Amino acid sequence: MIITHNHSDRQGEQNDIVNNFLVIQVIDNSMNPSQIKCGNFTLTFFKRLKDYDNENNNSLVFQVSLFNETYLFTGDIELERELELIEHYNVTSDYLKPGHHGSSTSSSEDFIHHVNPKEVYVTSYYKNTHNHPSPEVIERFIKRDVKVYRIDQDGTIIIRYFFRFRYKKTT
Repeated sequence: MIITHNHSDRQGEQNDIVNNFLVIQVIDNSMNPSQIKCGNFTLTFFKRLKDYDNENNNSLVFQVSLFNETYLFTGDIELERELELIEHYNVTSDYLKPGHHGSSTSSSEDFIHHVNPKEVYVTSYYKNTHNHPSPEVIERFIKRDVKVYRIDQDGTIIIRYFFRFRYKKTT
């Protein structure tokens, strides 16, 4: 189980998951793993280079590689951490889970340019109190011809691989 950072929307269901599933290891942002491999599946963690005052920027950022495709998960990072990632890592990915639920504090033009995703998956809930995602952020993706999937509009996004073939559906 991966906990990106210490906010209730990231840790809130931890006890239920541990009580209902076999959890062998918990990885959180206090750790500095570099890479975990299992067959065709690789998790690569991008170590943060400093501790930030803003807990969102302390989010554990990682990339999943499966066959020849990559997914970048950014927790709730904001512009300052995006700049660190651009400067020190290759964050190019086919698919992106944008930072901070698509808020205006993340998904800068430079970051989107460097990641260069084909699709993004925005995890914000219908009628949330923060009005995520930001229309400006969604427009940044659309201007770059990036396909946007939103949980608040499309429902749960399910991606499965079967014999190297990728299947995606929304519910």
